[in-house]
Amino acid sequence: MAARYRLLILASVMILASAPAWGAEDTLIQIHLFRGVWPEGQSGLAKTTVWTSSSEPGVAELRSKLGSSPSELTPAIIEMLIDSQGLKSVDEYFAFAARWTGRAGNYSENIEHRSYRFKFVYTPRRLSPEILELKLSLFKTPDDSASSGKGGRMDQLLDTRLSLAYSDPMLVGMPYGGGAFFMLIYTTKPESPGEIRKSRGDKAGEKATATITPPKALSTLIPAYPEELRQQGIQGEVGLQVAIDEKGEVAGVKVTRPLHPYLDFAAVQAVRQWTFEPAKKDEKPLLFTANITVVFDPERYRRFEDEAAAAAAPAGAEPAESELARVLEGAAAYCEMLERAALEFICEEKIGETHYGFAADPKWGGIVTASRETGQIQSQVFFPQWDPQKTIRSDYVCDYLYVRKGDRVEERRVVLKDNGKKMPDRNRLLEEKRFTALDPVLAAVDLLGRGRQALFNYRIIDRTDFLGRNAAILEVIPRSGNSRGVEYAKVWVDSENFQILRSEVQGVPIEGYDDVLRDSVQFRVRPYLLTTHIYEFEKNGIRFPWQSTIRVEYPRHGEFTKDRTLKLKIDMKYDKYQFFSVETDGGVKK
Repeated sequence: MAARYRLLILASVMILASAPAWGAEDTLIQIHLFRGVWPEGQSGLAKTTVWTSSSEPGVAELRSKLGSSPSELTPAIIEMLIDSQGLKSVDEYFAFAARWTGRAGNYSENIEHRSYRFKFVYTPRRLSPEILELKLSLFKTPDDSASSGKGGRMDQLLDTRLSLAYSDPMLVGMPYGGGAFFMLIYTTKPESPGEIRKSRGDKAGEKATATITPPKALSTLIPAYPEELRQQGIQGEVGLQVAIDEKGEVAGVKVTRPLHPYLDFAAVQAVRQWTFEPAKKDEKPLLFTANITVVFDPERYRRFEDEAAAAAAPAGAEPAESELARVLEGAAAYCEMLERAALEFICEEKIGETHYGFAADPKWGGIVTASRETGQIQSQVFFPQWDPQKTIRSDYVCDYLYVRKGDRVEERRVVLKDNGKKMPDRNRLLEEKRFTALDPVLAAVDLLGRGRQALFNYRIIDRTDFLGRNAAILEVIPRSGNSRGVEYAKVWVDSENFQILRSEVQGVPIEGYDDVLRDSVQFRVRPYLLTTHIYEFEKNGIRFPWQSTIRVEYPRHGEFTKDRTLKLKIDMKYDKYQFFSVETDGGVKK
C-alpha cells in the first residue's frame, strides 16, 4: 500500500507544576451535578429531597466507588439515578472539588456550564472529627438564554444545611422545570499525593531541512473491508494524516479525506497498529506527520486474500480434521432448518437500553515521567477519560417476528410499549439500526450457514456442558479480517444434534453504531463490542433466543488496555412464543 508523505515536523514543549501539600485539617468537598428527566406521564419530585446511604441502597453502593476515576464513578452515579428514580435520561452537568482548610467563613464557587452558569455558596463547620456540617446554596442562570449572560439574574435551586460523614455520599434532588437536578455530594480526607505533575502540550513548527529522512513503514496491517460494502460498490480512498513519534509508533491519526463511516473507522484502526522506522533529523529521531492513503478496491483485496490463503495452506495439506468437518456440516444443515423456522413464530421481546453520550471533547488524563535531576521529560502517555455527558435509558416491549418481503426474510418489531406507555394500535415499528443489525434468530446463520462457511476459518477450541448439552465451542475468524462487522466469534454447538446453543460475536456492526465509529476515528480508542445470544427455548428441534445482550466499551487508560468504561448496553429478553405460518408480507395465519 503506497504512502505519500508531506513534511511537517512538530516539537512538544511541556510545562510542569507541583501540587500544593495538604494540611492535617484539609477536607475535600466534592460535588457532582446532573439533570434528569422522567418518561412522559410519570410524575417527578414535588419538593427538594435528600437521600442518604441509610435511606437509599443505591447511594450506599456508591461508597466503594468514591476513590475511583471519573470514568468509573460517573457512570455508576448515572446508573444509580436511572435505577432509583426511574429516569428517562440523565445529563451530566459537571463535577468539581473544593479544598477546605478548616478556617471558618463563607466560600463560593462559580461554575461555567456549556449553556449556563452556576454558583455555589457554602459555609463548612466541623461538628466532630468525622462529621462536617455544610450550609449550602445553589444558584443557576435560567433556561432562557437571554438571561444567561454574566450579571444576569439567577434562580435559586437549593438552600439547605447538611451533615456529612466523611466518605459517605448524600444525594439531593431539586425539582426544576419539567425535570429535576440531582446533586451527589461527599467529603473526604485526602491522602498526601506527594509530588503530582500536570502537563500541558504546546506544539511549535520547525522549518524542514534537507537532512530530514522521512519515516519508513516496517509492519502494516490491512484494514477490514466487509464483503457487503464491496457488493454495494463502495470503494475508493481514505486519506489520513498520521503522527509518528520518535520510537516509530503511531501517536495520532486524523481522517482528511473520508470515504464511508465504517471504512474510515477500519482504516484508522489498522494504521494505528502500524510501526515505522522513525523520521530522523541529523540522525536523531523526531516526531513527524505523514499523509497516508488507504485504498479500498475489491479486486485488490481479493488478491490479498488469495495470497494469504495460499500462504496459510502448506503443500499437501490434509483435508479438514474429521470432527470439525462433522460439526460444520451438521451446523450448516441445522441453519437451513433454522431459516425455514424463522417464519413460524411470534414472541414478546423486551428491550432495555442504556446509552452513554460522551463529550465531543473528553477530559484527558495521562502519565508524564521526568528526570528528578534535570526535570527533562523522559516519556509521556495521554488518553481520553470517558465521562458521560448525557445518558438516556429506553425500554420497549415489542411483538417480534419475521416476515417474507419478496425474496427476503426480514425481522419485524411491532411496538407495544414505549418507555412504559402503551401504544394505542399496532402500527408503529421499531426500526432503529442498532436493534435491526442484531438479528438474534438468524445470527448463527451468518457464521455457520452453508453459503457463509467459505468466508471464515474454524477451529474447535473447547468442549463444555451448556444448557444441559455436551457442546463443542467453535472459534470463528473471518478470512478477510471482517465480515458484516464480525472480527471474532465463538459459537456453542450441540455435539449430537448440532443445535446452536450460544454465540458471542466481537466487532462493530456496519450500521446502527455511527457514534461508536465517530468516537473511534476522532479519539485514540479501539471499541470493544460484544454481542451475546443464548438459545434456550426449544420447539420441534429448533432453539429460539431467550436472551441477547450487547455491550460497547471503550478503553479507559489507553488504546489496548483491558480496563474499559461502558458506552452502551442493551438487554433483550424473549418470551411468550406462539407458532404459526406467514403466507404474505405481514399476513399471519395461525
